[in-house]
Amino acid sequence: MSDSTLTLTHSVRHERLALGLAGFFAAASIRAADTLLPALSRDFGISAGMTGVAVTSFMLAYAAFQLIYGPLAERHGKLRVIAFALLACAAANLSQSLAPSFPWLVVLRAMAGAAAAGVVPICLARLGDTEPLASRQGLLARYSVATICGLMTGQWLSGLIADTLGWRAVFVLLAAGFAGVAAVVARFVRHDESPARWRLASPDLRPNAAALLRSAWVRRVLGMTLLLGFLCPSVFAFVATYLKLHFALSLAAAGAITAMHGIGGLLYAGLAPALIRRLGRRRLAWLSAALLGAGMTSIALGHHWLWIAAGCLAGGCGYYVVLNAMQTTATQMAPMQRANAVALFAFCLFAGQGLGVLLAARLVDTIGIPALFAICAVLVALLVLWVSRQLLQRLEAAPP
Repeated sequence: MSDSTLTLTHSVRHERLALGLAGFFAAASIRAADTLLPALSRDFGISAGMTGVAVTSFMLAYAAFQLIYGPLAERHGKLRVIAFALLACAAANLSQSLAPSFPWLVVLRAMAGAAAAGVVPICLARLGDTEPLASRQGLLARYSVATICGLMTGQWLSGLIADTLGWRAVFVLLAAGFAGVAAVVARFVRHDESPARWRLASPDLRPNAAALLRSAWVRRVLGMTLLLGFLCPSVFAFVATYLKLHFALSLAAAGAITAMHGIGGLLYAGLAPALIRRLGRRRLAWLSAALLGAGMTSIALGHHWLWIAAGCLAGGCGYYVVLNAMQTTATQMAPMQRANAVALFAFCLFAGQGLGVLLAARLVDTIGIPALFAICAVLVALLVLWVSRQLLQRLEAAPP
């Protein structure tokens, strides 16, 4: 092996480590507010359901700005856009720590969502550029370890910090983390060849996000993604609130239990290559539907917080099975404009989550959280089975 090959290998390895750090902090910022909802309800004097608006504003802004970051990444380079987005995340999170009122916090959460939109989806597109399809699902599963750990840390540590230093300190720490990772990612910008390809390509051959929507397959994948976001991760945003109000747990304890959703994802990420090889994608899809349905049912019917923890564990594992398959499909929908394709995928996933949280917030104040999970248990299991049927044949037949 030549010295240049060794250098390239080390460079790619270090770049992926930097992208993992970026994904960690972006994921932590996405779910940090979930555990803070009871504290926000207390400090600002609003109902538990109303606090969900802070989650919705983040998700909808996160979704909307995918339509901006995708084309920017195609033209100016994925790594450059990721570094810029990380700096914007640092500024937005610092601003949230200074929010004087709940309406201001909602606005600043939207700004944070707009900034974070340029991190994980563009990281996935960059990973897709540097890994063939045959091994990409395994790589994306390993990358999800970073984002899942970020989700868990955001959910648990935000509650612990809120109980000791107050909820504003959570956003100060996130801002510091984002600033540090931005400096690391910026070192790899010169390795991204996307800007050069854009300049050399003729105008007719340059990436065009609107052209993607002409494909019936792309529209179908995006529709399935929207439904998945609407039915699944949106309702898990209220688990910490349920634990706080129904079981009188501390925010730290509620965050730790909610983080079991991430533990389930880590279990899948660690076992993904073996599960895909032993079970095959079709039986793995059935397992995903069963785990999601059982997990949500456990949360709906559980009379002890241990049942809630078990439900989060099972639901997290089931969710990441189907999410991993859909992420892999998204990176292969349009290989010549992967940033646009993954950005549209993320737009639909988080638009679904934002709208789902908005509807779930209304149902929380009317039918209650257990009934909400009972309804979603049935709907999401049926959805996963339908999605898997649509994806499997296409994914297995795709060229590497």
